Amino acid sequence: YNVELANEDNSSTSIASKLRITPGTLTTAVSLLEKKGYLVRNKDTKDKRVVRIRTTHLGKEAQASHIKFHEEMVDDILSVLDP
Repeated sequence: YNVELANEDNSSTSIASKLRITPGTLTTAVSLLEKKGYLVRNKDTKDKRVVRIRTTHLGKEAQASHIKFHEEMVDDILSVLDP
């Protein structure tokens, strides 16, 4: 799944819901991605109970590379199939 984090509703609860996973599972994944420098977590300025997640520059580069890899893989597979 590709969840866009550059929108207004990028709370951890909203992202977990979109991915159909528990908030605890998301927290584990986000912790790893944050440690690698792909994401950052910040408390919401209006509601300190809400955690906002956004991608870093490094995370956006990794996502673009991942998308390109999959597009090339699909192209390679389709190129050997009969029309």
